[in-house]
Amino acid sequence: MSTFEKVLAKVGLMDTPQRSRERRIQEQQAAISYWNDRVQARRVQWDRVTRDAFDRNLKVIDESVAQYMQILKQDPEDELSVEMLDAVMSDKMSLLRDFADL
Repeated sequence: MSTFEKVLAKVGLMDTPQRSRERRIQEQQAAISYWNDRVQARRVQWDRVTRDAFDRNLKVIDESVAQYMQILKQDPEDELSVEMLDAVMSDKMSLLRDFADL
């Protein structure tokens, strides 16, 4: 971020990288909530094997989300963790979308 961009961000005319990331996470969480509601409505129709596969995959993704969120609390400037969190959140949305149609 250039000095000019930092000044713009400081006076509120431009988002800081952290603010942009927080907004992106909120948008992703809203989409995840929508797809999760659809999954929960369909879940009762799944057989045990499908439920177990979904739960297992969701658990791995949720653990990764928690891990990257923790890393970013400690170091908000960690760009690799920002990218990884974004990828994991996208994976979670994809999983929910896929299972919402079952």
